[in-house]
Amino acid sequence: APSLQPFLEIARRHITVEELEEATRPRYYGDIRYAHPGIPVGYPQPVPVPVPAPQPVPVPVPAPQPVPVPVPAPQPVPVPAPQPVPVPVPAPQPVPVPVPAPQPVPVP
Repeated sequence: APSLQPFLEIARRHITVEELEEATRPRYYGDIRYAHPGIPVGYPQPVPVPVPAPQPVPVPVPAPQPVPVPVPAPQPVPVPAPQPVPVPVPAPQPVPVPVPAPQPVPVP
């Protein structure tokens, strides 16, 4: 095919003659019951799909239960001892000095 000439020239530089011959031979990919005689049926070989290995399932380990720590009962708040109330002591008042009463003067 003249339209494939540029492709064939490029392909000749990168692949061998055997690979080019294999790439250009006619194949029939339809139903193999209706393939024309002389045309090899070109189903590709099935590629095995790798089956991923199952991931190990972690076994749940129950968490250890905390040991209850006995909490002491609340202690009453100690009441402070009564303190004496300071009573203000009145300052001593100066004792008034008695003024002697005037003596009556005798009348002559």
